[in-house]
Amino acid sequence: MYLDRRINFFNPPQFNLATNSILGTTQRWSIDRTWPIEDILIFVNFDVTTGFTTTSPTTPDMYDNIAQILQHVNLSINDGRQPRSVVDCNGIALLEYQTQAGFNLDQATNTLVNVSQSVVGALAVPVGKYQACYRIPCVSSRVGEPMRTRMYLPVHTHPQDPVLTLQFNTLAGMSAVSTGAIGTIRVDVVLIRRVPTAASEKMLRSTAGSNPTGYIDWDMIETPFQVPLNSGAEQRFALPVPGNYMDLLFRQYKGGSAIDRTKHVDTDVGDSIANNLGLETRWRLETGGVTVSEWRWKHLRTINDFTRPGCPTAPLFTVTPTLPLPNGGAFVAIASAGSSTIALSNQPTNFPSAMQAATANYRAGTSAYLDFLTDGCSGDTGNELGSLLDCNTPANNGLKMELVGTPASVSSNASVIYTMGRRLFGDISRWQKF
Repeated sequence: MYLDRRINFFNPPQFNLATNSILGTTQRWSIDRTWPIEDILIFVNFDVTTGFTTTSPTTPDMYDNIAQILQHVNLSINDGRQPRSVVDCNGIALLEYQTQAGFNLDQATNTLVNVSQSVVGALAVPVGKYQACYRIPCVSSRVGEPMRTRMYLPVHTHPQDPVLTLQFNTLAGMSAVSTGAIGTIRVDVVLIRRVPTAASEKMLRSTAGSNPTGYIDWDMIETPFQVPLNSGAEQRFALPVPGNYMDLLFRQYKGGSAIDRTKHVDTDVGDSIANNLGLETRWRLETGGVTVSEWRWKHLRTINDFTRPGCPTAPLFTVTPTLPLPNGGAFVAIASAGSSTIALSNQPTNFPSAMQAATANYRAGTSAYLDFLTDGCSGDTGNELGSLLDCNTPANNGLKMELVGTPASVSSNASVIYTMGRRLFGDISRWQKF
């Protein structure tokens, strides 16, 4: 790294109300802008005093359970040109993005995710103490020097402090069954920043693109696409434009009598021969009638797994409790032939942690990721922007960039596909070879 690092932590009083009274509220905190920001880590510490049990979740939040205790995150700035949000997404989206665009989740957050999402059909959270770290990466983990220094959030050049807004869930929002209780919630925030020098600032300004400070403008905005009820027709979901996308995260929640993430939103879920194993539905990115990329969701899942830590699932055997493991994995209960069995999985971080079906020995690709910065297979560091997904050209020509596919028809609790990506703004041709 080119610049010295500074790590500071804060306990904002706005985020630390008495006991659990922050639940169901939205709180704001102005962030110090002494140095450009590399990462913001939001630690949510809480104790479950009465266990949660959710059967047949009817919303995505109920499915995600306590992993969605931080319901929504917004980071807004005023850089003197245009006040805007640079981050706006659900809390769970930050966790999933970290597993795909970053390296891993920490052990405590791994355990929380595994507890909240590992049981198919009945999501049970036992009494205990939990910690979750929601990471806002102000520069992608995949970007290396010399590009990295340009992509910090340059709040030290802004006329106003950035504002971090946190929306906390309610108990009812996280559980369809009114059995859970949380005693106390405490929140601390860590800022990881870099100390610019006169020479580094001069160099950036002398080689600036659209932003005269030499930094590259970006945002990470999540967009929910709800599939119409009782419709099995092909759907087109328009991505936000303009900009150049470094990546795209797709998160699926299949609707019906209960929300599910162990199956794709497709009719052809690929978990059995009857459900078109190997013949799953085609999805694509398309602009102006031209296909940019096409895939089945398992294709993206597998490409994503090439750069994920993990090991094969162990054979199933009978056990009663759900047991967390020191390495962040857990023995997780799954449905099998009407009786409780478990599988040893030490990689719950590629959402969802549950297997696709009792007889399918793989996860559904309901959290999938397209990496435009690098090849997405080797873990190579990106410092060249020629391969990004160009959404400026379609926008300038009155066209769209669309996610296109055919979801299954459901009559209740609509399916939802969330998309989120890191988007760069302005002229980036200086950092494109061809």
